[in-house]
Amino acid sequence: MVAGDVTRRASITAPSMHRRPSARRGSLIKGSQSTSQEVPWDIIDRCALPIVLCHALAVVLSTVLNALHLSSVSVFTLFLWFSISVTGSLWFYHNLQVTAAGKAVLVTGCDNVLGNALARRLDDLGYHVFAGFQSKAGNIDADMLKEDCSGRLHTLQLDITSETQILSASLYIVDHLPEGAQGLWAVVNCESWCALGELEWVPFSVIKRAMDVNLLGPARLVQVMLPLVRRARGRVVLASSILTHVAAPVRGVHAASLAALDALAACLRRELKPRGVDCVSP
Repeated sequence: MVAGDVTRRASITAPSMHRRPSARRGSLIKGSQSTSQEVPWDIIDRCALPIVLCHALAVVLSTVLNALHLSSVSVFTLFLWFSISVTGSLWFYHNLQVTAAGKAVLVTGCDNVLGNALARRLDDLGYHVFAGFQSKAGNIDADMLKEDCSGRLHTLQLDITSETQILSASLYIVDHLPEGAQGLWAVVNCESWCALGELEWVPFSVIKRAMDVNLLGPARLVQVMLPLVRRARGRVVLASSILTHVAAPVRGVHAASLAALDALAACLRRELKPRGVDCVSP
């Protein structure tokens, strides 16, 4: 048996994705000013209450330890230790927060449920999204995504097995980056093609197609988009599957192609680390 997700059927559209006809109209009025703003670091607002609690805890703990003759540590020593720990934790947590203001993300494979849902979610969070479709013309999913989302979302004709389309998409992205953005904050590849069947019976053309979509296409996509990602010190996300670690009949071709993608991501992660670019393969 050989199966391939070649044609897109409207019946497999995710049922949980509800229409939001007013989102795009509102964004066209507000423009790019609707993106989320950076949260300022206000040392007094963020640290006043924790510092007070640190002082109270230091008083209580010092009193208890001295009363039980377990330690003669002073209130000031405990207060200083607690304050440094809490302030450092708050600063670390603040730096972990990610805001969407001025950040652009390319998502491929928006013909499938995963890519489509991710593009919608990123648009909801305020990112500028470039949603790539293997077949955009006459695609009801592309039309619905454009209608439901804000004006920050752009739909692209992007078959990752076509170098011409990858290059055209890169030029379009450069011309439509949000103001102030140096490049792409993330490239997320959700494109995949599943070939099932016993290896003896799988046509070689199907094996080549699986490798083109699941390995060679993402590799060429990263090659072309990497300069944009590097300028923004962004990240590359190559979506894989748990099936790469589960040996089972009829899934050999599919698992092999995605396992190769995992290996590519692991090596790419080490190549790009000195350049400030992350690479993950979830």
